[in-house]
Amino acid sequence: YTTPASAEKMFKVFYEILLTGKAPEVTDYELVAVDGSRKVLEFSTSLIRDGKGEPIGFRGVARDVTERRQAEEALKASEKKYMNLVESSPDIVYSLDPEGRFTFLGGALQRLLGYSPEELRGKHFQCVLRPEDLNRTEGRFNERRTGTRATKRFEISLVPKAKDREKKEPVFEVQAFGIYDETQPNSEKRFLGTYGIARNI
Repeated sequence: YTTPASAEKMFKVFYEILLTGKAPEVTDYELVAVDGSRKVLEFSTSLIRDGKGEPIGFRGVARDVTERRQAEEALKASEKKYMNLVESSPDIVYSLDPEGRFTFLGGALQRLLGYSPEELRGKHFQCVLRPEDLNRTEGRFNERRTGTRATKRFEISLVPKAKDREKKEPVFEVQAFGIYDETQPNSEKRFLGTYGIARNI
């Protein structure tokens, strides 16, 4: 009842159980149903021994996870499409945690500022600001904690990784919105961070 690939995988897993006596982590296999449709089942398998400790078979539980896997694949495809869209953006796309640290960066970040996403991820957004802009930018960020205001058309200069000291830092127009815990009532919504777009103007 298995596909050829799953038959090979199943043999290896069961043979390993037989040799070691240890139950592996839950393993998934693709099986063929009576009507010819494909199903994905998760198997939890262990060795059966007789009174002398000799292996005499296997026991286990199988759970149908076909719908879950299909949903996961659809989500992956959607995320890939979204990421392709983000990476082709002429703007910088970003998100921040509640403390103001970058959790995601994409789009034209490297082309416009010279940083790779890995260089800024986990760092506070202040690291790309001029000292004279810290207070007003921090104020805008804190306003989103209240859940009542989004940042729109906020102009700010950002400091590139490597810049010509004779030139000014590029000016960006920022639009940013708060992320909140939607499971809570409006008055108790927990601030989870910010997502936003910075456009080079």
